[in-house]
Amino acid sequence: MPSDVVIDGARCLERIRRLYSIWRNTDGTDSSTNDNDALHSADAIVIIRGQKEDDFTYSKSAAMQTWLFGYEMHDVLVVFCQDSVIIFAGSKKINYLKQIESEHNNKENAPRNFNFITRKENDEKNFDEIIEQIKNSHQGKTLGVFSKDKMEGPFCEQWENCLNQHSFTTVDISSSIGYLLSVKDNEELGLIRKACEITGKLYSKHLKDQIINIVDSERKVKHSKLSEGLESALNDEKYVSSVDANYVEMCYPAIVQSGGNYNLKFSANVDKSPLHYGGSSIVCAFGIRYKSYCSNLVRTLLVNPSEDMKNTYNFLLECEEVILKELKDDVPLCDVYKIVREKIEKERPELANKMTNNLGTALGIEFRESTIAITSKCTARAKK
Repeated sequence: MPSDVVIDGARCLERIRRLYSIWRNTDGTDSSTNDNDALHSADAIVIIRGQKEDDFTYSKSAAMQTWLFGYEMHDVLVVFCQDSVIIFAGSKKINYLKQIESEHNNKENAPRNFNFITRKENDEKNFDEIIEQIKNSHQGKTLGVFSKDKMEGPFCEQWENCLNQHSFTTVDISSSIGYLLSVKDNEELGLIRKACEITGKLYSKHLKDQIINIVDSERKVKHSKLSEGLESALNDEKYVSSVDANYVEMCYPAIVQSGGNYNLKFSANVDKSPLHYGGSSIVCAFGIRYKSYCSNLVRTLLVNPSEDMKNTYNFLLECEEVILKELKDDVPLCDVYKIVREKIEKERPELANKMTNNLGTALGIEFRESTIAITSKCTARAKK
């Protein structure tokens, strides 16, 4: 975290109000379509971040911190109660976070007060104080948590030990928070556009040119070499000159595949096989994060393709255009999937059994929001 931290208090307060409006069910959203039942049942919402991980991982707690404060902070506990927000952290972080308080107001859905608690050598008494405030929030029994997030380090262990002394029940609110974060404001859309701009530039002016040059010169270059070269290109100013390069990073290790061996998962490992370009498809996938907001690009390059490959490729582009056309405000994502499925079954039935179960997911601070996806079962609605 940079030393000159400036937290946008007004933005943070506005986003807290959005959280409270969904939690209190005053936002006008039909909870049956966006899976907010768990959130509505929570008496308090707990967000905790422990020690810094050795390897970067996406998590809801990190995403919420970034969304609210603009930064990830470790060894910080935030608890949203009925009428107050408790923030428990070290003295330096508390000084940063108190910038929020200067913007505090009594607008609708805003908490009445902020309770900043500074960590000491023995946090037990502070944890007990927080527990008492939780018990006075609504029914004081149910905690909304991110059940899949890992809580690591002494700070999290102390908190967990304290919770275990009480009879709280927990509900996983990951889906509700995922939907909250999936609807972007103009500032967030601007950051995603910048991330997309860098991604597009890296592909069109670096990776694609390299692949074309390799094919034309018939050189042998490993998939892993192309992937590593793409990540190294992030240090080249010509690709990031329009943004602050300190905030540019890869969403995941770049993927380059060819020769008939394809793994379409974004967690796929890049092998050391040479690029294959004899009547083959070359699949490239990567994305850039800018100021924690993700982008993604997948491209298929056909080298000396057959007519059948060309026709199939063009048909898939038509399917993509259908998705973009049907993604309108308030349309259930499962309906979009159904329309594409019907098009394939009608026009190219031989491809129906090859259709993937997922045609795309929400993207933002987290690379993928798996509960908001264009699938046959996802009832979440697109929202503008």
